[in-house]
Amino acid sequence: MRKRVFFLSILVIGALYSLKAQAQILLSGYISNMQSVMFTDTHGNWLNDNLIHNRLNLFWYPNEHWEFSLQARNRLFTGETMKYTPNYAQNLKQDKGFWNLTVNSISEPSVIFNNTLDRLYLKFTQGNFEATLGRQRINWGQSFVWNPNDIFNTYSFFDFDYIEKPGADALRLQYYTSASSSVEVAAKLNREAKATVAVRTVFNWHSYDWQLLAALIDEKDYVAGLGWSGAIQAVAFTGELSYIRPKNNFKDTTGLFFGDIGFSYTFANSLMLQAEFLYANLQSEITNFQDFYYSDLN
Repeated sequence: MRKRVFFLSILVIGALYSLKAQAQILLSGYISNMQSVMFTDTHGNWLNDNLIHNRLNLFWYPNEHWEFSLQARNRLFTGETMKYTPNYAQNLKQDKGFWNLTVNSISEPSVIFNNTLDRLYLKFTQGNFEATLGRQRINWGQSFVWNPNDIFNTYSFFDFDYIEKPGADALRLQYYTSASSSVEVAAKLNREAKATVAVRTVFNWHSYDWQLLAALIDEKDYVAGLGWSGAIQAVAFTGELSYIRPKNNFKDTTGLFFGDIGFSYTFANSLMLQAEFLYANLQSEITNFQDFYYSDLN
């Protein structure tokens, strides 16, 4: 049934594209190929993998107030990692959203074709007010690598071939009080039907863009956050701070603190240098690159 729903969605995209002349419909996409090699010791075993990545983006604008979007991500995996990683195919089709919109239409020992709808939303805009319902990207991060403030769509920095980043099954309400300030409330459900509810305010102060947020994540952790984006002369300066404390045993448990700062400089020839630093008061034993790659710090 899931496969039928996915392929039906592709047919809907094609049908709507055929009506492009009668409606404000935009259809775009791309295809990319990535070859990767992984090893921990040059004298040991090397793992070679290939990923063909295709994306289709559909936007429909019936009038000036409404927007509908359906976006599909299709990935063809071949190589050795899947052969030596238990439950590799099963993990690929684990959808983190409330709706399961991910399937493996092909799942064999040496090849997997994974399909997911990572955007499926309806947006309404009226003046300074905007409401979005469905699977969408809610990006509250200010930095490039680590994003302690990005509580809705956490992702690994090493997943660099995923430009669009994951989406969340959420309701988002935004009100723009000026060109550089806004207030918004957002709520999402994960695949266990646990809710994350958050409020954020954005404003400009002393030539910096600031944000303050408060949230309850997955009905179990309270979060308070601060983020900023600005510049020190010609050097861009960004940062995020988040403090997390469990809902249960709130008084008897030590909270977790995550802090991130980033710097970047762009030369006249467009060459950019970037550095970013993360602090977390976690007891983590990272002794090699593989531990770092799969750690929860990403």
